Amino acid sequence: MAEPTDLHPMDQFYLAFGKAMAAWGEVEYGMSIWFATCTGLHYDIAKELFFSPKSYSARSDLFSAALDTAGGTTHIWLPPSEPPKLDQHWLDLIAAGRNKAIMYNSVRNRLAHGVMHPNRSSVSGTEWRLKEPSEWQRNEGYTQSQLLIIARNFRKLSEVLRMSWLTQTRKESPEPFARQLLELPNEADSSEPSEKQKLAISKLGPPTKQP
Repeated sequence: MAEPTDLHPMDQFYLAFGKAMAAWGEVEYGMSIWFATCTGLHYDIAKELFFSPKSYSARSDLFSAALDTAGGTTHIWLPPSEPPKLDQHWLDLIAAGRNKAIMYNSVRNRLAHGVMHPNRSSVSGTEWRLKEPSEWQRNEGYTQSQLLIIARNFRKLSEVLRMSWLTQTRKESPEPFARQLLELPNEADSSEPSEKQKLAISKLGPPTKQP
């Protein structure tokens, strides 16, 4: 099997693109297992419901509705004795994960609807970019390096969602994952947290041992 550096530059670009799109699929899987927990449904049923909307925005709305009911008793159509499925610390963590996914979704849309385009330059030769139609004649669009950053951020978010769910089943603390979400850049194509994030991180105590 060829190493990535042995591939044609166009194939290297497609590989980076594929990594990003595959990692987004893992984000949605992480959301789906939390959706099952929030609704109390068996996963085989919950996944069919969660993935039934065609757009991610509709899935996110469905997830938010499930999250609203997971805390227990505030809705008149629920029995007064309905117990909370999750405590507030976990609800806060899941909401933060959902919000991060919403921030990243606009980039996912650009990946899904963009077109591969070879930028040709007398200086650097051909540099492949992922462009929207409005960028076709300009030196814009995602580079291969940016696609790899996006893939890494998507994958990290998916890991937080999946591993936090497993930790919740063991009745452990969500604290390490709250920190990981805060440290994850708010912009999917950024390798650094925002200045506001850095300030919030600086106010935290030393990180606890990873679960």
